[in-house]
Amino acid sequence: NHLLGHFELTGIPPAPCGVSNIEVIFDVGYDGILNVSTIEKSTSREKKIQIRHDQNRLLQEEIQDMVEDAEKYKKEDGLIHERMVAKKSLESYCYNMKSSINSDQISSKLSIEDKTKINETIESTLQWIELNQSARTQEL
Repeated sequence: NHLLGHFELTGIPPAPCGVSNIEVIFDVGYDGILNVSTIEKSTSREKKIQIRHDQNRLLQEEIQDMVEDAEKYKKEDGLIHERMVAKKSLESYCYNMKSSINSDQISSKLSIEDKTKINETIESTLQWIELNQSARTQEL
């Protein structure tokens, strides 16, 4: 991240989390000037800042480093996302299975021993997920 400028939008009325409605607009002109404006919808309070191309300018080498970092983190983020999807899928499967074996339709077809064994497997799987937060995608 590189700080281009700073401003504060003040006077925002208190509201529950997620209720405030603030619009942020970024506009880059043909001349390379960045205009940023914010509007708090309920009060119509507005704040603007203009960042000229000669302010806080990065060297070409710094820009290249930032692009390379972004690519590196993009790959890492993708791997983390895959792992989280696998974790959520396994958890979801466990909870769906638990719900299914307790439904009248399936419960009546299973012996008590089978239900117990399935429940134990589900619980041990959920426990394993909890204890292995950094498990690889393949493990999940």
